[in-house]
Amino acid sequence: MATRTVHLACPLCEATALAIEDGDPVTVWSPVGEVTAPAGATGGIMPRVVGLPYGYADALTCPEPLDLLSGDAVLDAIQVELASATGV
Repeated sequence: MATRTVHLACPLCEATALAIEDGDPVTVWSPVGEVTAPAGATGGIMPRVVGLPYGYADALTCPEPLDLLSGDAVLDAIQVELASATGV
């Protein structure tokens, strides 16, 4: 059985600005945690947005209710930072 590699989708313009190439390890973090994955640099995602498949971003979310209006946990639109995991 083949193993699936999960890529962190990031805008090509931001990957270029951070000297990140497709497949390079990148780290994305929030106030709650961080995830490291290979970059999936693409022109098909809006600037200042990153994407991980459902379930892989759990380390970035807080299980406590954060949305005061609904009382639900915030599971999307999480503010994160992105950097090369190689330290370049």
